[in-house]
Amino acid sequence: MSASQRRKGAGGEREAYRLLADQLGDIVERRDLSQSRDGGGDIRIPAARVLVEVKRVERSSIPAWLRQARQSAEVQGEDWVGVVLWRRNGGEWTAYRPVECGQDGERWESLLPEFCAWVRERL
Repeated sequence: MSASQRRKGAGGEREAYRLLADQLGDIVERRDLSQSRDGGGDIRIPAARVLVEVKRVERSSIPAWLRQARQSAEVQGEDWVGVVLWRRNGGEWTAYRPVECGQDGERWESLLPEFCAWVRERL
């Protein structure tokens, strides 16, 4: 991964954190790099048991990202849900999470306001 890609990713994490904190308040926690590398996501919302993987890239790889988010959430404990928050250049942040009772590979997709409403329901 190039330095510019790392900067873009880190900037995306900061942007996503600020947006979530503006919507949800101080229940949002930004993970540091070592925590993220050790199996945690980029952003945690412990009160709602949500772990967020932030992706700020042009090409999507949603199924692989959802697997990563699920694995990271499993490390956190039972009832945690792994979510992917993704944005392309000039696009809107979109949240993806597995559908709990759906078939393998199904996912739920929403823009940031709907995602924040879902988080509030889990509180």
